[in-house]
Amino acid sequence: NVVADFNQYTCINLLPVTASNGLTGYPYLRFVNGDACSSPVGIHSVNTITLKKECREEGVVAHEILHSLGFWHEQMRPDRDLYVTLVPENIHEKMMYNFAKYSTNEINSRDSPYDYKSLMHYNSYAFSTNGNPTLVRASDNVTRIGAQREGMSMYDRKQLNDMYGCTPSAEALCSDTIRHEEECQ
Repeated sequence: NVVADFNQYTCINLLPVTASNGLTGYPYLRFVNGDACSSPVGIHSVNTITLKKECREEGVVAHEILHSLGFWHEQMRPDRDLYVTLVPENIHEKMMYNFAKYSTNEINSRDSPYDYKSLMHYNSYAFSTNGNPTLVRASDNVTRIGAQREGMSMYDRKQLNDMYGCTPSAEALCSDTIRHEEECQ
């Protein structure tokens, strides 16, 4: 469950906004039906997350919530060229904005290593116009690039908790099936 994952593994508590619980004056997430899967990046008074029918699976919803909490796509990091190669000629022109590379002033990865397992990383064929890869891994040691939608990776959790100023237990970071083994031993 998306809400349970955020509430259990991070310092973010997702709660329903109702007049009776006194949360009506705080920023909140508003989910709407639409023709896309999208969310603004960063907290606003109201963050409208648009979900088309195909987006209504837990991992995609969590991906969009992470956008609303301030996360960009992993492949937008300033150091991404050390880890993946972008193949622009294979990317749908209208979707190129999803692959823009930002500076360290715009994206703070909070000293986390590049995370191929991040919920925020696209897969190798994201928005391909011709069936060829749009992202190619820089290392043969990496077996899979992104698009896992099983839940937040250990580094997703770490960055989120760092961003919001809390320190989770090692158990909270390492208690899932997609953890980074080298960090959890």
